[in-house]
Amino acid sequence: MKLLEKAIQMEVDAGEYYIQQASKNQGTPVENAFIMLAKEEKKHEDILGRFLSDPTYMIDESQFADSEQFLVRPDDFKVEAGYTADQLEVYRVAMEMEQKMIELYRDMEKETTNSKALLVLGFLIRQEERHYSLFDSLEKLVRRPVDWVEAAEFGEREEY
Repeated sequence: MKLLEKAIQMEVDAGEYYIQQASKNQGTPVENAFIMLAKEEKKHEDILGRFLSDPTYMIDESQFADSEQFLVRPDDFKVEAGYTADQLEVYRVAMEMEQKMIELYRDMEKETTNSKALLVLGFLIRQEERHYSLFDSLEKLVRRPVDWVEAAEFGEREEY
């Protein structure tokens, strides 16, 4: 139970962080991504809360059908060459939060034999991996133009 309560708190913390970042990034393309991520973390919190109160709870993955639409590609953003340390820090903090949730859910998977819990945890791991991937892409998106311009003459560039 302690791990489940910790997972719920991590989802709450992540949702609050994304709401704060949406507020700080009003009018930018990432504002909507942060808002949608906050909504997803709230759904995760609700799933875990229901599972805490009823271990037989079965997740309805159809409630996440709209989440397929929110994941953005780097091509969806127009980024000026250059970035602020704040932007990279926001993305890195988000990646760390998502990675910690993935690791916690994997630890929880190892400790349970409940088939319904395994399905819920597997679903949440896939969701958090998608969130991590989003922030990894955003971090690369804002970092790459400057990296390339600063050192264009050195070595081969990876494709993007």
